[in-house]
Amino acid sequence: MNVLKVTPQQVDLFSLVEKANESANPIFLRAKQGSAVVVSQKEWETLQEMLVIFNTPGVRKDLQEAIESITAPPSPTSVTDNAPRAELQDRTTPGIASGKQARRG
Repeated sequence: MNVLKVTPQQVDLFSLVEKANESANPIFLRAKQGSAVVVSQKEWETLQEMLVIFNTPGVRKDLQEAIESITAPPSPTSVTDNAPRAELQDRTTPGIASGKQARRG
């Protein structure tokens, strides 16, 4: 965390803007009159977008469900299970699956 104690004589606005744009980290300013935070415009816009998204009804719940589905262990009947495919291949007529016709005699 970047914290600067500043007095009116020490404020170099151009330097603060450069530092804010070089890093995604906020710069905290402390003075007798109070505190402030400096962030780049890109970071500010990102924060504003996140506030809008997270305050949209239902989005928070949808995101939580998506995260849970990604982090949950795979179920025994997951889509990647090849058992149904093998069962289907066993049911096919011999030779048809390979493009050859079965001889009947």
